[in-house]
Amino acid sequence: MLMAVMMSPRETWIDERLDDLNDKVDRGFADLKADMKEGFAQIDKRFEQVDKRMERLEDGFFALNRTLWGGPVCDRCRHHRRQRSLARPTETARCSAGSC
Repeated sequence: MLMAVMMSPRETWIDERLDDLNDKVDRGFADLKADMKEGFAQIDKRFEQVDKRMERLEDGFFALNRTLWGGPVCDRCRHHRRQRSLARPTETARCSAGSC
């Protein structure tokens, strides 16, 4: 006894539609992946710019810290004018760099 299985036209139509839907979903995800890669590349570039800015800002803070906390300097020292205004007027300070 041999049984033949035949698919009705409706079942064939549904299978074809599901295959079309599957292909459409696959294409959609491929497009999404490409868009995400491009977007993340742009984000990475922006973070690199922010990192460079933060490094420059950090360098400026270190320079300011050295200027403010470098110690008292003498009145003849030209490169420490800002610190001279922070020292007490009654104290006579010697240049810590030894240039004076």
